[in-house]
Formats: sequence, structure tokens, C-alpha cells
Amino acid sequence: MENLQDSWNSSRGENSGILKELLAAAAARAVAPLFHSASRKYGLRSPDHFLGLAMTGRLGPLALRRMISSVQEGSTEIMLHPGVSDSELERIDTRLFHQRNAEMDALIEPAVRGAIEERGIRLITYGELN
Repeated sequence: MENLQDSWNSSRGENSGILKELLAAAAARAVAPLFHSASRKYGLRSPDHFLGLAMTGRLGPLALRRMISSVQEGSTEIMLHPGVSDSELERIDTRLFHQRNAEMDALIEPAVRGAIEERGIRLITYGELN
């Protein structure tokens, strides 16, 4: 089982970038009302809530379960970058190469699925929004 520190660190055990991610999340939260207003005005589909920006590349099973426990009424998008770090992904210029495996592992963790079921959360596609 993952410990709390691991859920906040990248797969390489680094804490670099956390402040940058927190600042980006704060900025996104500040402009969220404008985004929602523009979305409604132009009929764009968007979730009611958004989680995960501050955890980019650091989202293990424990952190994902904490996010699931904080999901509010309405639709919520949790930002993830799951994948398999193979030769095809290696050819793409991405800073989240190794973290994609960690986020994929978090998504398939039985305890994460259990948390989703326990909260009665229904997983949907963007086509089902609004």
C-alpha cells in the first residue's frame, strides 16, 4: 500500500514542481467562474468540478482515493495521464513518461474502484455531461 509521502512525490521520488502545480491550480480556481460562464453562454460541455491539477504526475492510489472522497454533487473531472511507458510513448516529448504508469496503476487499484462504488459515483463520458 502506498504511503502519504509517496502520493505527493513523483515516481522518481522528487518534490520538484509541486509549488508550480499548486500555483497553476490556484490560478485555474480563480478563473473557474469565468470559464463556467463562457461555457454556459456558448453551450459548451464542461464538468461542474475539476480535481487533480496540483497533483499532475503525482497521483497514486492514496491521493486518488482522497480525491474520490472529496467529490461533490454534480459532475467532476479528475485530471489523469494514465498510460504504459513503452517505446511508442518514449518517442513523444512528455515530462510525464514514468508517471503515466503510476497513474494507470492507481486507476486499476481495487481500493480505488471500491472507493468509487462506496460513494455511489457513476463514471461517465464527456458525451453524458450537461
